[in-house]
Amino acid sequence: MVRRAYRQRSLVEVLLPDADKLWDPALRRIDALLEDEVLVDLAAETLEAAYATIGEDIGWRPVRPVRVEILPRISELELETYYIQNILPKKMQN
Repeated sequence: MVRRAYRQRSLVEVLLPDADKLWDPALRRIDALLEDEVLVDLAAETLEAAYATIGEDIGWRPVRPVRVEILPRISELELETYYIQNILPKKMQN
């Protein structure tokens, strides 16, 4: 079963609301063409089918839900990746 959850604004969105203006123009054109709800519907359908098919093929299904996040902007992925790679390890050392 796929459950949809709409997330709250991230810290990045609050602190840098115009961060998408820093994107490469090609990325902005791609982002403008993509319709998020259409992608979410397709992703949900694909994940449901994969869960059933793969579970049947290998005889196992995850006990807990698998979280899949679809971010509204590429810049958020870049910033979250930067945080995970550069800031989080330093915080964990302290």
